[in-house]
Amino acid sequence: LAFLCVLVLVGLANGFVPAGQALVATSTPRQHIGGALALPQVGAAAGTLLGPLAGAALIGWLPSEHALFAFTAALMFAASLLALTHVREDHVRPAHALRIALGADIRRLWAVPGLKLLYYLQVLFSFTVFGSVAVVSLYTMELLAERPRFGDLSVESWVAATAMAFTLAGIAVLPCWCWVVNRYPTHRVLEILLAGTSATSLLLPLVRDPLELTVARMLFALFVSGLPPPLIRMIKDRAPQGRVAR
Repeated sequence: LAFLCVLVLVGLANGFVPAGQALVATSTPRQHIGGALALPQVGAAAGTLLGPLAGAALIGWLPSEHALFAFTAALMFAASLLALTHVREDHVRPAHALRIALGADIRRLWAVPGLKLLYYLQVLFSFTVFGSVAVVSLYTMELLAERPRFGDLSVESWVAATAMAFTLAGIAVLPCWCWVVNRYPTHRVLEILLAGTSATSLLLPLVRDPLELTVARMLFALFVSGLPPPLIRMIKDRAPQGRVAR
């Protein structure tokens, strides 16, 4: 029970990335927002990739698993201090008292033309990228059921390879898509990304071995990883004055 409570508290820190994206979106000039949004996205992807690898390495070096948790907590505390001391924001405190009316905010934003579709695409992106992690691992193990030593690699190695290929491709391509977002109409870039995501997703159920799955996941990541910057930029352009962060 205590461990569950700790994990809930750690889960609350997952809001760090969207809060950072909101801050970048509200404080960056429109012509530079694509490249600016790439940085927190790349950082989040790199952490997702390096975190498990670092944890696996440290568990063999540290004296116990409790020490690993303490080390992770120290890193999170260091990140908090960096954000507190180095992140600057031109914030103007409103004259009226703070009133949080989540229901009223949702109703107002829901009435803005185009926002509902953009929110749907954001949710679809999350389901596609984060929701597929466990499914892809199970799919990899199914492909290896009859050939457990395919390519002289273990099942665990292939599961890691499919995850790393997706993340590395996303990290590599994000700055390129953000450069495109800064120079071309955002809706055109979004159309290309959605078309590429749809086309490459069709390859996934057609693969016959884990190597083909790894390549297909990499091709899929080249398009799907570029979706957040144009989506966030289009949400910012359509959000009512004073409600961009919401």
